[in-house]
This record gives sequence, C-alpha cells and structure tokens, in this order.
Amino acid sequence: NSLCILSLPRTGSTWLHKLLSLDPACRTMKSWELKYPLALNECKGPTKKERFELVKKQHEILYKIAPRIRTIHFVSHNDPDECIMGFIDPCLVDWHAWGMLSLKKSYEAYINSSQATNSLTDKLYLNYAKVIKCILFQDNDDDPEFENEIEKEKKYGIAGKYASSVVAFEGKSSSETELYSLGTSRIQNKREHGYSHTVFKSPHHLLALQSTNNAFPESRYLWLHRDPVKVVGSCCSMNLTVLDYFSALYQDKHELGKRTLNRLANSVRVAVAARKQLERRGVEFVDVLYEDLKADSIGTIKRIYDEFNMHFSDEYAANLERFNLDAAILKAKNKNSTSSSTSTHAYAIEEFGLSESDVKDAFDDYIRL
Repeated sequence: NSLCILSLPRTGSTWLHKLLSLDPACRTMKSWELKYPLALNECKGPTKKERFELVKKQHEILYKIAPRIRTIHFVSHNDPDECIMGFIDPCLVDWHAWGMLSLKKSYEAYINSSQATNSLTDKLYLNYAKVIKCILFQDNDDDPEFENEIEKEKKYGIAGKYASSVVAFEGKSSSETELYSLGTSRIQNKREHGYSHTVFKSPHHLLALQSTNNAFPESRYLWLHRDPVKVVGSCCSMNLTVLDYFSALYQDKHELGKRTLNRLANSVRVAVAARKQLERRGVEFVDVLYEDLKADSIGTIKRIYDEFNMHFSDEYAANLERFNLDAAILKAKNKNSTSSSTSTHAYAIEEFGLSESDVKDAFDDYIRL
C-alpha cells in the first residue's frame, strides 16, 4: 500500500514527506536510492555503499557551489526524495512544469500525454514503479551504515553486492520478469516483518494523476495545500535562483513570473479534473492545509492516519516529538547565524511583476474548492 503526497511546489511537501518517513512502519525512497537504484551490471558498477557515498558527495558539491539552493530546497543524500529523481524523462518536466523555462512544445507534449491512454507518461510511471521494485528488492541489504557489507561479500562472493545477481543466489532466472516478481515478494515479506506502507511524493504527479494511479493502483492520495500567493512567490524565486546558477541566458523577471503563474495554475486545473475522475472510481483523497501542519504537525498527521484508517504507533509519536525538538533546537541555534546555509528564503511576488489579485484570479476555481 502506498500514500502519494500531492501538492504544488513550495508547499512544505518535502517537510511532510520527512515527517511521514519517521514512522517505523513506513518505507520511503531515499535520494541516493532513486539516483542509483542499481549497479550497472553483475560485474561492474558501484556497490551500495559506494552509491550512497557518491550521492552524498554530489549533494555536498551542489550545495557548496549553489548555497542559495540549499536555503530554498535542501534534501540530504539519505532523505526521502521526489519521485522525479527516479524518472527516465525525455520531456525535462522539472525544467518546464513550473515555468522555469518555457520549452513550450515539451510542456504541451507532456500535458497532452498525461491525459491520453497508454501514453508516454503512462510508460514513464510504469517504468518508475519498476525502479521502486528494484529498490525494495534490495531491502535485505538495507543498512544505512552498510555494516554488513563485508560479511555479505564473504557469504555470497563479489557478485553478492549487486542486486541484479541476487536472483542467481536463489536459483532464479535473472530476467526482468523474475527480478520484478521477486522484488514484489520481498515487498510482501518486508511488509509482514517491517513496514506496512510506502510513501512517495513529487509535485509533478499533479500533471499526471491518471498515470500515477495506473502505475500504483492501490495508492491513496494526500493533497497538501498552501496559499497560492505564497506558492507562486516562492516558486518564482526558486526558478530564478536555479537559472542564476545554471543558465547563461538573461531572464526577464516579469516574463518568468507570468509563465510561472500560468504553469502552476494550469497544473491545479489538470489535477482537479483528474481527481474528480479518480474519486468516482473510489480512489481516496485526504486534504491537508500547510497552516494546520505548521501549527500542529503531530495532530495533523494523526488526523491523516485516522482518515486513512492507519495505525499511529507510540513509537512513531515519539519519533515525531524528537524530530520537532531537534528542529526547534536547530532553529534557535541558527537564528543569529549569517551563514548562507542557514539563511531564510525571502521573496516577493511584486519582484516578478505580479500582484496578489493576479494570483487569486488565476487560482479562483481552486481557492473556491
């Protein structure tokens, strides 16, 4: 069973994802797992430990050369990350979905595909489901510190470090069909002895709800909402920051603001229409307000669990308490810091040629839901 977090970008979904991952019965996909779910083949490619360390280094380099990105959107190599990190995506959806770049033809192709049957978007999500199975398939080796790596190598030989060869140890064919089938059985085994559900998230799912549901038919959806004025302003700032670091082209802030507003508003229209169709088929949705989560994160998560009829354990409650305490201590420690890594993300929609009324007009139907 899966919970899928839906939201516009800049709504606190990364924070919610992290909070939900603290449930001992929950399995999320870590950033390093999504970026390197498997070694290259049975004989070559980085081990699990090496993949872990590789992504850790990549994140350190990114935040060193682009410290403002860390302020806006920080994800550790071992944090749960967005599904899009595991996509094989020919449409550069992360660059155009929220208006960072125009890429008009790619954007229109992606939107049209997401609303068609047996489309490129369907195939993209079905492939992503296989990526998740490959990750879960390796859960018998799942240890954050990889303390058992040497023992496993002694037991299974050098090939034992590669997920694609594990099937051979159990007398199975190493074909894709067998690999994914065995992955499914491992999911069931882990569910019985460890986690009861997975949680995944990406704002991009708003653009492809039907495809998401086709790939994960048993999923239930958690839609996180935040004031669109805040969302648009923050997203404009994020887009500009990324382009400042990685694009040599001049960016007109007003054009960027208009494009960002239009893309965000359209994603909500597409998602609301798809949600209505899915609800008619009995798919469950629960709505959560960012302000409620901010005011009482534990109480809000308890409500989510109640609405989905999930068990909220004492151990999970204690984990949330510890997390909130640690976050409060860190916030107090960084309050007077001048470091770019601890600074606050500041933005204003007026900088991008927009007003509150522009945003409210564009999101009028969504606000009245």
